[in-house]
Amino acid sequence: MTETNINTSSDLDVLDTDSGSAVSQEIQDLAAGKAAFMSTIPGDDFETKVKTVEAMTNSVAVKQNLGKTINLAHVIVQSIPMLDKRTGEVRDQPRIVLLDADGTAYHAISGGLFTSVKNILGVMGNPVTWPAPLPIHIIGVQGKSGGDYFTAKIGPAPKK
Repeated sequence: MTETNINTSSDLDVLDTDSGSAVSQEIQDLAAGKAAFMSTIPGDDFETKVKTVEAMTNSVAVKQNLGKTINLAHVIVQSIPMLDKRTGEVRDQPRIVLLDADGTAYHAISGGLFTSVKNILGVMGNPVTWPAPLPIHIIGVQGKSGGDYFTAKIGPAPKK
């Protein structure tokens, strides 16, 4: 029978590979307890962390829910590397997760939606200070350079 040694400490062992690469830096950041995301979900207990990861991994695409009213209760923003199709370079892009008061999470990778979120949080502050969830709806917009992007409009979605 073979014995397996399991590292039970809270420190992560990191294999030092190409220390100049972006992935290597991300691994070093993870090992140091740094993550490239922010969340307005209050608390840092286990249950809150699980709720945050669930929202990040179980979200539905904004694209399939355009025009739907989202009663915005919390926001998560994470940085993810994406290939820029025009330049061929890998660039960090914002992945936004919007949490509805009913617990449904919606995600999109969109600079326009990121700007909307920055405007909302910049003016209104952290959602934990709001007296109630903020009704918003996401729309798709045709950009001047030919690309599409998303933006958030405050208020319920217009009736069709």
